[in-house]
Amino acid sequence: MTDPAEPTIPDYRNLLLEEFARRSQANSRYSLRAYARDLRLSPSRLSEIFAGKNGLSTQNAASVAKLIHLNDEEVSWFCDLVAAKHARSEAARSQAARRVRLRLDGPVETLLKRDAFRYIADWYFLALVELIGTADFRSDPEWIAKRLGISTLVARDAVLTLKRLGIVAEKENILRVVGEFRTTTESVPSKAIRKFHSQMILKAEKALQNQPVEERDISCIVMPISTDDLPVARKMIQDFRRELNRVLGASEKPKTEVYSFSVQLFKLTEKSEMDF
Repeated sequence: MTDPAEPTIPDYRNLLLEEFARRSQANSRYSLRAYARDLRLSPSRLSEIFAGKNGLSTQNAASVAKLIHLNDEEVSWFCDLVAAKHARSEAARSQAARRVRLRLDGPVETLLKRDAFRYIADWYFLALVELIGTADFRSDPEWIAKRLGISTLVARDAVLTLKRLGIVAEKENILRVVGEFRTTTESVPSKAIRKFHSQMILKAEKALQNQPVEERDISCIVMPISTDDLPVARKMIQDFRRELNRVLGASEKPKTEVYSFSVQLFKLTEKSEMDF
């Protein structure tokens, strides 16, 4: 019998699903058959693994982990997850489970760092957290996918990832936000931040073309400034962003949509000839 105080062992299948979702998001034509080929498994075998009808063998775990581009520490973690569930002897399963729990209790959780990177890098994670607070929210991946304009698989993956990060929890089939993820430039790879903002810029461009002016506000001013005043400008933008979030968040009116508010302040001029 499992000690209720012990942390629950994650399901290795979630990592495989998340990688498939990531590849599908990058290439809409990427199929389960293509994924099985890339993992060097048969499509039927992979389908059975996802459905829980069969398991990944401990012999294949390391090669599959490397094929989804896990680093050495993550490969070890993945192999332990597989062994904890599918090792042939009870002793081997118990030993692998013990190693997993030790890692979960430890100060460094590599896979959570990996998830945190993806959380800030892909726009739909943050959008889903805010969508949960809307009046008509449904904890159904198909409904979430339709509302955010993503695939059902990606929506399901996002829910699983947020659960494991402790951001959301599900009780009686209802999702609730129970944790917090602070967006900050500290300890977050700059590549992730650039990816997130690049995605938002592309979505803003799409909104400019497709959303009526009554549902958006995209405006611009062009002005000469002294670069010495940039810290003042950045502080004003930060203060306004926080105040806007506070006022709209405190409104007692039912929340019905999820919006993104972005401010773009950047240099249009190139270096003058005197600078060369």
